[in-house]
Amino acid sequence: MYGTWTFLSSLIRVYSALKIENFDLYILCMCTYGVAAMYFSLERNVYRAEDPKSKWAILVAVITLLWMAVQASFNDGISGT
Repeated sequence: MYGTWTFLSSLIRVYSALKIENFDLYILCMCTYGVAAMYFSLERNVYRAEDPKSKWAILVAVITLLWMAVQASFNDGISGT
């Protein structure tokens, strides 16, 4: 299941990078990072399946999500309307 999610989210992210002017696709890409952050948080904090010292997966997902949110307003190709 996790492999299927990884493949699907990578397709969305690559397509979003190629079609950066599509605002709906940009938001969908941001959602994939949000889902990833929630998944890794659950794995680490609830199920204790991840090493407590390892924070990289959560950090990458959260930082990328925040960065995309900030940069969305600066991109000339993206408009909310």
